[in-house]
Amino acid sequence: MRLDLWTRCGLTLGFAGMLTGCSVSVGSNSTHQPGGAIHGVVHGGQQPIHNMHVYLLAANMNGYGGASASLLNATATGNSDGVGGYVLSGPDGSFSITGDYSCTAGTQVYLYGLGGDAGAGTNAAAGLMAALGDCGKLSGSTFVSMNEVSTVAAAYALAGFAVDATHVSSSGSALAQVGVANAFAAAANLETLAAGAALTTTPAGDGTVPQATINTLADVLAACINSDGTIAGPANATACYTLFNNALPGGTTGSVPMDTSSAAVNIAHNPFANIAALYGLATSTSPFQPTLSAAPNDWTVAIAYSPAGLAATYSMAIDAAGDVWLANVPAGGPYSLTELSSQGALLSPAGGYSGGGLTKPNSLAIDPAGNVWVAGATNVVEFNGSNGAVRSGANGYSVGGANSPFGIAVDGQGDVWVGDGTVVVKMDGSGNILSGPSGFPTGTGGAPWGVSIDGAGHAWSGSGSLGVVSELSSSGAVMSGTGYPVANFQPEAIAFDAGGNAWTNSALQGALGLNTVAKLSPGGAVLSPASGYTNCVNTHSVANNTNTLCIWWNPDAFALDGGGNVWGEVATQTQFIGMNPFPTYATGVSEISNTGTILSGAGGFTGGTAIGAGDPHVQGSVGATPYALAVDGSGNVWALLGSQVVEFVGAGVPVVTPFSLGVQNGTLGMRP
Repeated sequence: MRLDLWTRCGLTLGFAGMLTGCSVSVGSNSTHQPGGAIHGVVHGGQQPIHNMHVYLLAANMNGYGGASASLLNATATGNSDGVGGYVLSGPDGSFSITGDYSCTAGTQVYLYGLGGDAGAGTNAAAGLMAALGDCGKLSGSTFVSMNEVSTVAAAYALAGFAVDATHVSSSGSALAQVGVANAFAAAANLETLAAGAALTTTPAGDGTVPQATINTLADVLAACINSDGTIAGPANATACYTLFNNALPGGTTGSVPMDTSSAAVNIAHNPFANIAALYGLATSTSPFQPTLSAAPNDWTVAIAYSPAGLAATYSMAIDAAGDVWLANVPAGGPYSLTELSSQGALLSPAGGYSGGGLTKPNSLAIDPAGNVWVAGATNVVEFNGSNGAVRSGANGYSVGGANSPFGIAVDGQGDVWVGDGTVVVKMDGSGNILSGPSGFPTGTGGAPWGVSIDGAGHAWSGSGSLGVVSELSSSGAVMSGTGYPVANFQPEAIAFDAGGNAWTNSALQGALGLNTVAKLSPGGAVLSPASGYTNCVNTHSVANNTNTLCIWWNPDAFALDGGGNVWGEVATQTQFIGMNPFPTYATGVSEISNTGTILSGAGGFTGGTAIGAGDPHVQGSVGATPYALAVDGSGNVWALLGSQVVEFVGAGVPVVTPFSLGVQNGTLGMRP
């Protein structure tokens, strides 16, 4: 994640009432109420922390980068400092907050602890966090165990909105409120709040949590927290010195953090930085077990979901509530849609939503009202986004033309654009054809493999082997002549950043075009190098007698986040030169900056064991490469691997979803 790429944005939305499954706070109609009692304990590892300052902070909804709001009444607590009012933990680490604050229902809050003595002396560098969620739901029975595990869970869950431990914020738009609420809820998928223990399985029961990774990260923090906080070095490097100097806000650049919780946020933002140095702080006697047996590929935290009924899935879309929609394409059918909540819980029936003549769905799009449109082999089917009911009749909508829909997108007016044969068909929200009996020609003479809508409402598509990208106006006029040429590419999918630049990948399986993306200006000029930006590094090792080559098996698997960073799938193939005819594979999810800098290392992020070594040809198995990627409004990156969905918690920058709302409100490719 590149915080310096964030740009402040706002939305004026009238859709808050349609959102389901999320708490949306509207400040002008809300009143402050006395807050519920909160009791708990603070620990450094297994040791109680005495005299820790415990604050209750709320996410700032007045602009990205702002300081979190302090809720505790300093007069009532009798204690305050530059952060705000606080209560002190006792000799056994216990603390109590009763009647010391007021809050608005829907406000997202967290505990922050600073300083105190875990047994080695007062440690000003000790910082802990615990995500509580909706302030209106706190009660006298709320008990919190705040320790290094709760800190890791909060740091990753809130990473999309956090600059550091005391600056968790967003624009306050309706979509941002949903994204923040979902981010706070995500912490409960990683740890048990009352026990401060990392989970192995999500509460819904269908997600595998990387417990060993979370425990190892917690042990990295504990090495500093359970010391006297001395920051000396480099000749006499203490645990705090090693942690802080290897957990900088820019990964390897920026000012050292002031406490361990801010260091945790920085690690979440830069999961490929200084891995070995950080891993060295955890030992076999560290307080949280089990741990990783070796330094990880990266510090991403990924949950692998295997929901009932999910099978052979190739496409994915995320709605305004943060729910994830997936198209099921099992061999021979039946075909259906699966819906997951923002926390990975199954919302659709076990067999998915079906009917309406759905035929082999290959792409999804969500309109501004939240309805889901599916391009199938012979028709387009519309599903109600609230309950999965078919809205397009028993046989779906016919698109005319060659009647072989592929790519699909929805503009800000709710009109639907579908690639069909060699033309693009435009229909209204009721399925009426607006593009005439023959559709709109793209001007390239080729098939529109993927369709996307830019901020002006223009439809862009890639024409594959022709090496060009087309652009049509909202009325279907060709704006790109015979196509914008993209040398050495077979353009397929298209995505847009906040600057209106179009990004495309390549289906070309050759020396050029593998693991690359191209960037085009809003006018179609190529801005990236001739061979594109690569997301992987080819290597040759004389010592090991190996070649490692970057491969892109699934060109549709790429997405942009709200910082303009590009996410893609990556596979590396390693062969022993002249010895082994059977190569070994490693797969992962890659990230590059908006200017083409690789942010995910040579082989991408693997999220622990969620994606790893194996054969990328085998869909849905460990080692398979993602068939689709998407980023949600909380900054989580979702990767689709056949019958499994992997969520990289807090790995990206939050982005407006669905894309049709971004087009409608002028926020396409931006943060909510």
